[in-house]
Amino acid sequence: DWEEVARLAERAAALWPRAPWVRRERLRLALRRRAWKEALALAGPEDPAAVFALAAAREEATPRRALALARRAFEAGRGFAPAGATYARLLAGRRRWRRALQVLREAWRAAPHPDLTAALAAIVPDSMARWREVRNMVAERPGEGESELALAEAALAAGLFGEARQHAERAVEALGERRALRLLAAIEDRLGVDLPVLQARLKALGEAKPDPVWQCRACGAE
Repeated sequence: DWEEVARLAERAAALWPRAPWVRRERLRLALRRRAWKEALALAGPEDPAAVFALAAAREEATPRRALALARRAFEAGRGFAPAGATYARLLAGRRRWRRALQVLREAWRAAPHPDLTAALAAIVPDSMARWREVRNMVAERPGEGESELALAEAALAAGLFGEARQHAERAVEALGERRALRLLAAIEDRLGVDLPVLQARLKALGEAKPDPVWQCRACGAE
């Protein structure tokens, strides 16, 4: 009976308003009930406030409040890519295009991530315009594997196959991951390279590092 549990927790807070254990227990219960706003209010310096604020933003029905929560998530964790991506999408939804792109650049500077590339693709559907914006975004972290991969994807979408191949090759060298090799193989297929080259790429996929995933710190689940 989680409603009764919450009522008793509030009584405990009234009796011991400054007790750290009461706050911790109330926070644990708020998370169990998926009461994200309550969890955010109870979060201490050691808690992932960006995660709580983002979860609250995604469930908030009022656009203005959702935007405020997403902004709080972004400011609490600029290196937490889902926060930056969600904040940028919500800004774009309110036609604040310049600020949305600025948020993506700031988030990329803190921690490059495919979520940010996906958000940019949603905000800028035109492939040539997106190619220009991707170049602006990755200029915050030039030469890194994630930046090269983003450039390769954007160049491929824009039909710039030569550019796409160069960046994909650099991404493969920097990351050594299957996603980079898959992209390079797709580009070379579009370029019409010889079959043995494509076969070599596909063979390398089996030896490449697996693609990165989100992993639960508590149970290890992907």
